[in-house]
Amino acid sequence: MKEDLEKMHKILNLLFKDFGLVKKRLRHFSLNDLEAFILINMAYMEEVTQKSLCMKLKAPKTTINSSIKNLEDKGLINLVLSDKDKRKKILVLTEKGDRHRREILKPINESNLRIYKDLGEENVENIIKYLTMLTEAIGREYQYLKEK
Repeated sequence: MKEDLEKMHKILNLLFKDFGLVKKRLRHFSLNDLEAFILINMAYMEEVTQKSLCMKLKAPKTTINSSIKNLEDKGLINLVLSDKDKRKKILVLTEKGDRHRREILKPINESNLRIYKDLGEENVENIIKYLTMLTEAIGREYQYLKEK
């Protein structure tokens, strides 16, 4: 049992350490980590809303809203009413935001490709598989604790 707990402690410490390293890597772009993740994810999502970002990043609505407001204040995004659902606001990059995102994505993508090559395809696939399993297990545990 003690060994099991030590292994879980090591996994969670590594995740925390990895997130810290990711944040350090993003800081020099004059954005906090969440703002950078929002801009980056906008390149890979069809319709970006506050709700879709909350679900994808598992971040609280108020935290996402604050980052959206910061990006809007910096002139990087605009909020546009959806044609399909007038209650929904869609995040759209401004010309400045698109330019800034491309500036951010280029070195990050180059860095990510170096990391990918360093790890190798099989390891990357396994990391995705096991981190997905871990995320789901943590989510189930969170739900269990919430219901208690």
